This record gives sequence, C-alpha cells and structure tokens, in this order.
Amino acid sequence: MSQEIDSKEFYPMTRNVMFHGVFTRNKVALAGLVRSVLHLKEEDVNDIILLSSTEPPLDADGKLFILDVKVILKDKTIINLEMQTDEDEDWPNRSLSYLCRNYDNLNRGQLYDQVTPTIHIGFLGFTLFKNRTKFCSTYKLCDIDDQHVYSDKFTLKVVQLKQSENATEDDREFGIDRWAKLFLATSREELFMIAQDDASMSEAVKTAILMNEDWELREAMIRRELYNKKVRRLEKRIEEQDAEIASLADEITRLKNELEEAKRK
Repeated sequence: MSQEIDSKEFYPMTRNVMFHGVFTRNKVALAGLVRSVLHLKEEDVNDIILLSSTEPPLDADGKLFILDVKVILKDKTIINLEMQTDEDEDWPNRSLSYLCRNYDNLNRGQLYDQVTPTIHIGFLGFTLFKNRTKFCSTYKLCDIDDQHVYSDKFTLKVVQLKQSENATEDDREFGIDRWAKLFLATSREELFMIAQDDASMSEAVKTAILMNEDWELREAMIRRELYNKKVRRLEKRIEEQDAEIASLADEITRLKNELEEAKRK
C-alpha cells in the first residue's frame, strides 16, 4: 500500500481523515473554528469538551466509517461538525439524522425543558441546492409564513467552501471565509499565508503538517479513497442494471400488449 502513496502530495483538510485528525488532536484549532462559525466570544468556547475519538478508524469497510467531530460547550450545547467534499444528494437527510440523534439527549426522568441546544455544522465542497450559492447558511424550524422561529435549540449550519467569495461582512468579520480557504489549501506555503496572524488557524496548520508526515494516516486516506471509488463504481453499476431492468420490463409489457391485441384480432 505504501508504494501507492505520493510523498510529494499534501493532503488538505477537506480529506475526512485530515479534518477529523486536526480538530480532534488540536483543541485550540477546534475552539477557534467553532467560535468563528457560530460567531461566539472566546470565553464561550474556553471549556469546550471533545466527545469524538482522537484516533480515526483506519479501515473503510462499511458505512460505519464516519469521521465527524462532536463537542459540547460549557452551556451544554452539543455541536457536530462534519466535512463532505463528494457530492451527496442525501446530505439534507443525513445531516438531519445526525442532528436528531444528538438532540434526543434526555435521560430517563429529565424534563423536556432540560433538553440541550444542538447544532450540526456541515462543511461542503459542493453546491447543496441548485442555483443557491450562499456561502454560509443557518437553518432552523420556523413558520413558513412569517419565519417565526419555533425553537432555538435545533439548528443546521451549512458552509459551502467554494462559495467564500459570497461571504457576508459578518462571515468575514468572524473569519469563516478564511477557514474555508484554509480547508481547500493544498500546500504548506498556502496554509501559512492564510493562517498568518490567527492563533487557532496556525494551530490547525501545525497539526495538518504533522499529520501529513504520518505515513499510517496517509495510507488510511488512500484506503478511504479506494473504498469511496469502489462504492461509487458499485452504485453506478446498480443504477445501470436498474435502468436495464426497467427497460426490459417496459419491453415485456409492450410485447404482452401486442400479443393480447393479436389474440383479439
């Protein structure tokens, strides 16, 4: 496997293993990212608690190969962060599923007013909704007529990494556009240039560089890519076979109709 690895290639933080590794190994970087995306003050994330394992799974043999990052803030807010660069039509359903699982956090005997706020943050390398090029979006349950928010405890955030040129003034003030560029950077020089003068971004860069020098993790990323390619090939083959079966079914129906018509004549 090691022979397949390009030692000159720099793996960016858009790679699932890299994203997971950087933000589970470096708490300063994680706190800075959360503070930026959620527009929080520094004191709001000082006591951030990481719930995800700091070691990503190195095998990709099924759908359990999930590389999300889960944290809790000092006000008990649960936050789930996930990177997804391959186009995924099921992302709305998938992110809602994650959000609902985390929102259902009451223990037996607790009252419903004790449920803690839950936020799912998705960093996407594709356009989620056709012709919607907004950089950073926030979704809540609300009235469809006047947008009155039903609850502040249930939130989905989507950051479309390749739409950073559409960042608002608030996005730029909190540096979300810089994080997007940092994730997409594919060289050490580019990382250092983007992260200069920002402590949390510099910490992310430092960890990303160390991970790129870890051959076991580099092999894990190769295995992940090979697994994804295999799954995509199988899915394409299944789609083609389904289309062929549907076509044959239509042909059979047509022939049956012709036969019935011939019998009547």
